[in-house]
Amino acid sequence: MPPHDDTSPVGLPAGSVRRPPPARATRSGGGGGRPDPRRPDPRTAKRADRGRTTASRTGDGPKVSARPAGKKRGKGKRTAKQKRRRIYKVLASLVVGGLVLLGVFVGVVYANTTVPSLDDVSQAQTTIVYYSDGTTEMARLGSENRIAVTLDQVSEPAREAILAAENRNFYDDPGISITGIARAAWNNLTGGSTQGGSTITQQYVKNTLLTADQTFSRKFQELFLAVKLDNNYSKDEILEGYLNTIYFGRGAYGIQAAAQTYFGVDASALTAQQGAVLAVLVRSPSAYDPANNPEGSQDRWGLVLDGMVEQGWLSSGDRSASTYPAVLPVTGSSLGLPDGPEGLIVQQALAEMQTRLDLTQDQVLSGGYRITTTVNPTYQQAAVETVNSVMEGEPETLRQALVAVDPRTGAVLAYYGGTSGTGFDYAQAQRPPGSSFKPYAMATALEQGIAINSRRDGSSPQTFPDRTQPVRNSGAPPAPPARWCRR
Repeated sequence: MPPHDDTSPVGLPAGSVRRPPPARATRSGGGGGRPDPRRPDPRTAKRADRGRTTASRTGDGPKVSARPAGKKRGKGKRTAKQKRRRIYKVLASLVVGGLVLLGVFVGVVYANTTVPSLDDVSQAQTTIVYYSDGTTEMARLGSENRIAVTLDQVSEPAREAILAAENRNFYDDPGISITGIARAAWNNLTGGSTQGGSTITQQYVKNTLLTADQTFSRKFQELFLAVKLDNNYSKDEILEGYLNTIYFGRGAYGIQAAAQTYFGVDASALTAQQGAVLAVLVRSPSAYDPANNPEGSQDRWGLVLDGMVEQGWLSSGDRSASTYPAVLPVTGSSLGLPDGPEGLIVQQALAEMQTRLDLTQDQVLSGGYRITTTVNPTYQQAAVETVNSVMEGEPETLRQALVAVDPRTGAVLAYYGGTSGTGFDYAQAQRPPGSSFKPYAMATALEQGIAINSRRDGSSPQTFPDRTQPVRNSGAPPAPPARWCRR
């Protein structure tokens, strides 16, 4: 063996592998020494491995830095799409909840709604008109011409004409019209004209079981009663009651009285053309009476016949051959109007009621109202006596009228328009009365020392210390209208 120096380095034999020295025991194992930097510390390797992606652990991708120790993972910020979904969920929950509450409300109200027997429905009530004292009666209105008949006593063409004008789907609807109600509600909310959107069942309920007030509460009552009435009675029973209670004008309540009043026949003998005339009157008896509005009534009459053709109730040939039937003249039915001059006062008061309260003639006459006018009974008697005494011995061709008005309020205190309460009202005749007062004004001025050639300020309007209302010249803005009824 050749000699060698123990201090000289000796290389590893070829093919041999140098083994690393064994790691020193840790303190927990009772040994000392430093860890081998070439081997990972088992205590930290697991934590470090959590901070890498799968790619970094396998060596196939970039290394990702570990998340700082001690921080918990929190929820990320919601995206716009997630926010929209959340809003939609909340809105959907509100809608579903509202529908559930509405369903409960409808169910409770429907269960508590009581429909009276059709034999006990209320009929028209008497409306009373008073003088200004509120106790002296001027007239009792609404004396009815009503003859009840069964449905088979009404001709089929007449029934179909009524349905064509008022409710073509009567036999198929549930008693109410959803589209009509929605249209009417929208029109009312947007400030349009008042509309009903009513079926025949709703009209029957309104005319017999409820008032005509245009309120939402009354409308809700009408809907529930109409549905329940439709469930409790047959369509024929409802139509029979409706035809016996509807007002056709000229004091005629029910289709039997109307047939006799307008054509002198029974309801069973009505033709399609005659039935169409009566069907037109249902909406507004006074406005579409052939005696008052022949052109308007005939136009709507044609539309009713066209509707019958569309429903297959009238052939096209019969429609083309149809002519407007002859209608009897007005017989002077007064509906309780006084025969004397006071009858004209009552007519003026009724007209004001219809305008101010948006009522139909039927509603005023049969609604059981108590109307107190502004007419003083003492002044009215004096006015009638004065006219009679002044016109005594005068020719019959002369006409007279007298109206006494309180200039402070515009209230009519006395009124005379003619001797007949159902005749022509000469107080409404349009005549220029100004020139007839000139001689009296000039004579009064001369008595007071005012010369004929004196001049005055003629601008309009003029105010004077002895009156509250201004005086206006002809052609100036009109004064407030006269009032007939006390507010």
